[in-house]
This record gives sequence, structure tokens and C-alpha cells, in this order.
Amino acid sequence: MAATPSDPAGSPAKTDAELLAALAVDPSSALGTLYDRYAGLVYGLAMRVLGTPGFLVNPSGTVRRVALAGIEVDERIRTGAAA
Repeated sequence: MAATPSDPAGSPAKTDAELLAALAVDPSSALGTLYDRYAGLVYGLAMRVLGTPGFLVNPSGTVRRVALAGIEVDERIRTGAAA
């Protein structure tokens, strides 16, 4: 049987839905957990889309390009289209 993921304090990890709901109550804690969970994924996607760490020069353009790429990937997954 697989172990249940836990936070550093040892309590069971909250789901993304629970964390999103918690943003209204304790934004810093919930946002911190979401950041820890997805920062590497977002950074990796930015590197894949842009191909260079130079994206740090124009962060607003980077966010837009990464978001559009994420939407495109999501659409491909939902429609079953090849990458």
C-alpha cells in the first residue's frame, strides 16, 4: 500500500481543491504550499516553452506564454490529439 503524502509536519497533505478553498482563509500558508508543489513544474514548462532562462527579463510576457502553452497542452490532452 502506498504511503499517503504528508506535509513537513507529518499531517496528511491537502488536495489542490482544499488548498484553493484555504486561500480565502489563510492565503500565505495555502499559497506557499501550492508554490512548493508546482514551482518546479511551472519553471520546467517555462524552460521548455522558452528554451532559456532569459525569460526572467520579461516576466509578464513569460507568464502569458506559459499560460497559453498550458492551455494548449490541456486542450490536446482533453481531445486526445498527439503532441
